[in-house]
Amino acid sequence: MQSSKKKVLIVLSLVLAFIGFLDATYLTAVHYTGSNLVCYISTDCDSVTTSKYATIGFVPVSLIGSGYYLFALVLLLIYLMEGFRKVLSWLQLLFAVAFLFSLYFVYLQLFVIHALCFYCVTSATVTTLLLISSIILKLPPKAGKGEKNDQLL
Repeated sequence: MQSSKKKVLIVLSLVLAFIGFLDATYLTAVHYTGSNLVCYISTDCDSVTTSKYATIGFVPVSLIGSGYYLFALVLLLIYLMEGFRKVLSWLQLLFAVAFLFSLYFVYLQLFVIHALCFYCVTSATVTTLLLISSIILKLPPKAGKGEKNDQLL
């Protein structure tokens, strides 16, 4: 992938991670303040965010999500500024694990709680896009015309 396209994808990933951070932080703030959750698309957000699955012990899942997105932002910034390829491997692992958790939480919403939370689905979508982005970023560069791609040999 060309350097300029790679930078665009990294910046897009930064934007996605920031959206995820805002999403999870909003849910965390609602949890701790006890305020009403504003849910425009679905009317069942509270069913999900107040279910027994919304916390692990005394810690809201959304707080863990905020930490995950903040960590992703830091790693993405390090990669953008320094270009350490190893950071990209860490990001891919982080996004893959988060994707598996997202699948589990979507399963819970659909088949156990029988309600969908717009914010939770947003987070799952953002994580899925971040994982796809990290996979694309890790693809070996294409060789130009008449060039061999040593990474594929």
